[in-house]
Amino acid sequence: MGYVAELQQFDESMTVEEAAPGKATVEAASEEAAPQEAVAQEAVAQEAVAGEVAAGEARERVANGEAAGAVRVHEKLPWTRTEIALAVVFVVVAATVVVGGAYALMAQRRPAGEVALPLPMVVPSLSPQASPAETPPAGASPTPVAEGPGESRRRAAPGGGPGSASPAPESATSAPVAAADLRASYARAANTGLLGLGGYRGEVTIRNEGAGAAPGWEVTLSLPAGLEVSGAWGAEFAQDGALVIFTPEDGAGAVASGGSVVFTFDVPGLLAGEPTGCAINGRACA
Repeated sequence: MGYVAELQQFDESMTVEEAAPGKATVEAASEEAAPQEAVAQEAVAQEAVAGEVAAGEARERVANGEAAGAVRVHEKLPWTRTEIALAVVFVVVAATVVVGGAYALMAQRRPAGEVALPLPMVVPSLSPQASPAETPPAGASPTPVAEGPGESRRRAAPGGGPGSASPAPESATSAPVAAADLRASYARAANTGLLGLGGYRGEVTIRNEGAGAAPGWEVTLSLPAGLEVSGAWGAEFAQDGALVIFTPEDGAGAVASGGSVVFTFDVPGLLAGEPTGCAINGRACA
């Protein structure tokens, strides 16, 4: 019995000695792995802290942005509702006044159409006209013509006598030349400028109602003080003060019997007035 117990004791001691190196190896491995585990845990903790910091900064930026947006909105709308309403009312009233004034001015402008004008004021310095031949007044006796002595004797001698003068042969009379009869009429062709308030375009029509052709013509217009003709089409013009003279363009002066000529001209100016006079070759326009 004692021998058996000693053998068992020996086996247990051997088993313990064989297991001891393995246990030591496991413990050593555990000791080596512990620092790595700590490092990994520390890295995870640092990442978590960095994430929290980033999230906090993001929240702070969002909060700052909302505050800045609120400030900008406040800066864009500095007026109260009452002030905005008053501004709208002011704009509406101003627009009404402007539109009403424009319509009032438009109502004062002349419509397009023919206008009867008197003779213009004559300014000799601009267009000297030859004075017409004077005609004797009705009922005036003709002025006697002095006769020579031969003529007196011939008239006193009885007809057929030796002292009487033989009658002069009748000369062939030429056919009468058909005369031209030019007449002109003035009309406002259109209103010009903004809303038709900046001036007008005048139109003059010349008609030949005579049996013969007219070699040329001259139309004279007088304008209100301060107005000027800015351009003409179908005629040439010259202006001196208030008087404007229109003449035919080169090569276009003749007006055939029954024919007509039309020319236009522009007069700028706010609510510019019509011509105060019109004449063609000294005759008032119709």
